[in-house]
Order: sequence, then C-alpha cells, then structure tokens
Amino acid sequence: MIMKGDYIEKIKSIVNNRENIYFLLLLLLLVFLSKGYHFSSNMIVVICVFYLIDKNLKEKIKRIDIKLYLPFVLVFVIHLIGILYSDNTQKAISGVIARLSFILLPPIILSELISKKKLYKLLLLLKYYLLFFAIFLIIIQTFFIQYSLWKLTYIALRSVTGIHHMYFSQFYILVLLFVLHQLNERKIRIGLAIFEIAMTLFFIWILGAAPSMFFSLLFVLIATFIHNKSWFYRFLIFILLIGSIFSMRNTIIFENKINKVTQIEFNINKNIKKYQQDLSAFGTSNTLEMRLVKWHVALKIFRTNFWTGVGSGDYQDSLNKGYVKIKFANAIKYKYNTHNQYLEEGLKFGIWGVLLLLYFFANPLFLAYKERNWMLFAIVVYIVSIAVIESLFVRLHGVVFFSVVIPLLYVYGKKKD
Repeated sequence: MIMKGDYIEKIKSIVNNRENIYFLLLLLLLVFLSKGYHFSSNMIVVICVFYLIDKNLKEKIKRIDIKLYLPFVLVFVIHLIGILYSDNTQKAISGVIARLSFILLPPIILSELISKKKLYKLLLLLKYYLLFFAIFLIIIQTFFIQYSLWKLTYIALRSVTGIHHMYFSQFYILVLLFVLHQLNERKIRIGLAIFEIAMTLFFIWILGAAPSMFFSLLFVLIATFIHNKSWFYRFLIFILLIGSIFSMRNTIIFENKINKVTQIEFNINKNIKKYQQDLSAFGTSNTLEMRLVKWHVALKIFRTNFWTGVGSGDYQDSLNKGYVKIKFANAIKYKYNTHNQYLEEGLKFGIWGVLLLLYFFANPLFLAYKERNWMLFAIVVYIVSIAVIESLFVRLHGVVFFSVVIPLLYVYGKKKD
C-alpha cells in the first residue's frame, strides 16, 4: 500500500528534477507560441531565467554546439551593426529586440540536458495539443461563429490567436513531419498515422496558405514512397491524397489559388499601372501580382545600395518612398514589407545580408543532411522556400519558431535512444 508520504516524496522528486522542469517549460513555450504573442514572450523570459539559475552554468555553456549556433549570433550581430548607419535608429533597435530569441533560445536548447525519450514525449504532446486545437478552432468556426469553414483563417483563427495563417501553418507542417517520423521509426500504428495525416492535411488546407498546402503533400509523398516499404500503406496514402485533391478542387480556397496563379500579370509596367488604384476594397487584388511590384521596388533599391544596404532601420522608409514614386496605392496605404526575406536582408545590409541569410539557412540544412536528420532537413527546406514569398522574421512568431524548432530537432536527431 502506497502511503501519503510516498506520494509527497514522488512529487518532490519530480519538481526537483531539473530535466522535468525544463521539459515543461519547453512544452509551454511551444504551446503559448501557437496561442499568441504575449504569453510566448513571457515564457522566453521564464526559460532564460531558469537556464541561468544553475550551479553548472559554465559546464552547460561549454556544451553549446557552435556549428549550429554561430549563424544565429552573426545574424544578431549584423543587426546591431545596422543601428550604426540607420537614420531611423528606433526602427533598427526594434529589429534587434525582435531578434533577441536568435541569441537567447538556441544556446539553451543546445546545452540544457534532456534525454531523447523526453524530447520525443515533448513532440508527441505538442502533436496532440495542436490536433485538438485544430478541432477546437473548427468547432468555434462552425458551431459558435456559424460561418463557412473556409473563412476560419480570417475569423476563428484571428479572434482566438491573432496569428497570421502562414505562420500558424508552420506548426502543422511540424506535426505532419513528426507523424511521418513516427511511421519511419515504427512508433505509431499505420491506421492511426493515416488518420492523423489526413486530419493534418485537411486543417492545413483550411488554413489556406498555398506553400504549406504544397509542401504538406510533397512531404507525405516523399515519405510514403521512399522511406516506407509497406505497399498497403503506400496504396492507402495514395488514395488519401488523390481523394483529398479531388474533394477540395471545388472549394473556394482551391479556386481562388488557381485563379490567382493563372491570371497573374507578369508584365511589371502593366502590373504597376493596375495597382496605382486601391483594389483591396473591391476584393480584386492579387497578392502574387502585388508581390511582384514589391520585389520590383525592392530590387531597384538593392541595386543602388548593393554593398552596404540602407541600414536595418531605414529599409522600410526606403520601400515606402519607392512605393510613392510608382504610386502603388495599397503599399502607400499599408506600408508593405518586401514579402521576401532575402530581399529584406539585401535592403538592410546589401549583398552581405543576402549571403549571411543564405549561410543562416544552409548551415542547419547541411548539418541535417550530414546527420541524416530528415525531419530537420524537411522543416528547413520548407522555411527556406517560404522565405521567398514572406518576410518571416518580421514577426515574433517567425523568429521564435526558427529559434526553437531548428535547435530542438537538431538535438533530437543527435541524441541516441
């Protein structure tokens, strides 16, 4: 018979176990990151304080894998340098503050001791939380708001989390990759895996971020026909994917995406003339076309400031002036960023910014390939591709997601069972 005192001792041992506390803090950080900005910012502070309160701090710092951490440091440092030649120093300083996670979170994840078993459990709990959260959002949209499920991105998601659907879909790409990893490691039954894959694909489709929709299908196909040897499983997944595509082909989201791609105007002069009037009120604006105009303006500024850029504080001001010159109505009104991370770094720091960003992305990609860490490799490929059409690190969610998930999957891949 277990006495009351035994329960108390067991609770004390759990609380006093540093690994358990770290596990809980990491889980809370990822959960809060999917909920909004405020809580995740507070959790970053908490986890940093926890890391510093350790008598073995010096030993931990020595364990930091500099191969992965160095690019994070360099990106942070170049933004510090950018303050020195920016007229808008307030903007430059805010850019540095937004990237604090680059320098704070990776060393914690790379050096705080935690077993592979615990990391697997962390990813497992995160997976189930996100799947249940997806169901929660669907219920809110259909039963409480009582509006079309295909408008979930603009109503339920925005009201509950305030997160842009492109950033939110990153979490479900991670879920999908983890399920495929479980299958490859034979840690999940095929029936349950197919159900979770189908549910994740369905929710990614509802979110409506076209790149995430494309990569989710691509990753499933690659994992199915390369890593999995079961022909029965391959057949089921093939039927699932074909069925998903055919069932979705007549939805509003699918039709809108196809229309935008097929009707895009590539002639930049015609495009500029078209967007000299504000089309947003009429619902006729094409975000792909608008990106072409933004990139046209950004490239002109980049070519003029090829070697040094305009400074991390002045790049948006330079863009705004460029928008005024061509009378780009929507951009003048909303002060659009470049919607391209590579161009944004080029505007800030010239060619050196572009090269550093390429190194920033290529480094974990190379390490993942070297270690045969396919989950890390896939998520980096996804982020590298998204960076072509999004300024990912403009928002806290882009910075923190990269700062946490990349070192986390790196550490998970290096640890032995």
